[in-house]
Amino acid sequence: MENKSVILVLGIPGSGKTTILDGVEGYKDYKYVNVGTIMKKTTEEIYKEGIDRDKIRYLKESEIDHIRDRTFEKIIEMEGKILVDTHSSIEREGKFITGLPYETELMKHIKSVIYIDAAPEEILYRRSLDKSRKREDDDEYMLNMQRDFNISTLSFYMSYLNIPVYMLNNKHDKVSESIRRMKKILDMIDLEQQ
Repeated sequence: MENKSVILVLGIPGSGKTTILDGVEGYKDYKYVNVGTIMKKTTEEIYKEGIDRDKIRYLKESEIDHIRDRTFEKIIEMEGKILVDTHSSIEREGKFITGLPYETELMKHIKSVIYIDAAPEEILYRRSLDKSRKREDDDEYMLNMQRDFNISTLSFYMSYLNIPVYMLNNKHDKVSESIRRMKKILDMIDLEQQ
């Protein structure tokens, strides 16, 4: 586990996290994992049946906590420089729960957080184009509320772990620029770790 360096990549669903991470996959030996994908596999292992990853949030909180903890245990076993695509909070019908672990072995390896942000109208537009996911029918008010909770959670983690948080505004139709900026952030993180 000495060769582990974890960067959390957070943002509201539709902010463009996965698209940007696809664009930096393999850059300077960074690999990325999507927590939602691992949670879906973990859910299948536990319940022996498939479940839509967008429906995991509707399980009991104790079940979500158990699945999340098992998922992060799997990430702990990975080596190298890892970009973890996840959410700092999960909202369901106006109720917020944490999406991040609090006290796990993984916490010792988190070097920084990158928050990918976008304007609510851009997020709504991107979600309308993504037919592969079954997301909530959020409006701009709820997206702003999600953003506020995410930023509050980030402030806590930044203080608790004493790590930097990088903000990346992913503007509509500027994906290549956002990928370029993401690479610059990864360069800065690498420099700080030397």
